Amino acid sequence: MYSRSRSILLILVVALALLIFAVPAQAATVKVVKGNTQMNLDMNVVKNLVGQNVVVDDISPATLTVNWTSGINWFFNVPIYTGSTGSTYNWGNKTGTLYHNGGIRFANVFVGPKQTRFQGLRVIATGPHTYTLSAAVGTAPAVRLNIATATNTPTFSKSGRKCSIQGLQFRLTAGPLGGAQALKDQLGLATLPSTTIVFFDTDLFFTLK
Repeated sequence: MYSRSRSILLILVVALALLIFAVPAQAATVKVVKGNTQMNLDMNVVKNLVGQNVVVDDISPATLTVNWTSGINWFFNVPIYTGSTGSTYNWGNKTGTLYHNGGIRFANVFVGPKQTRFQGLRVIATGPHTYTLSAAVGTAPAVRLNIATATNTPTFSKSGRKCSIQGLQFRLTAGPLGGAQALKDQLGLATLPSTTIVFFDTDLFFTLK
């Protein structure tokens, strides 16, 4: 009886140890080996900017597509940076930092012309529904700002190593170091409230190592 109880106890200890060591492996932060982010500029923002003589362009290797069939829709495709110190993501707790190549250029063709750039874009996930869109704003020496935030819960999907986060809604951040103020100051705009949804639909597609 003693030998049997000892065997059962040993099996339980081994099983518990396997469980303890298995959990971190499943929830580890993993390098991103390739990917891209699709960002749709909100139609109301487009109308606001066009009404104030502002045009938007892409900074290579990001690309801009304008869709006129369903109204004015400015659609950006921005590659995710996967270099030696590039993007990483933890699928277990939905956190990570996704670095991007290229950027977005805004120009007020009537005033100046004035222009500014959002480059070095980063989507920083601190939880399943807490995201920050960070960028180096302006020209050298550019200042890195948290230009927009998203707090909605997107749709997650994973098939093997291929992952997607879809449906993020980024709003311009408030304050002197926010995205709304940066655009207003650098472009000479009259109105652009900090609560504006600047990217109404942002989808990230990436592959983990």
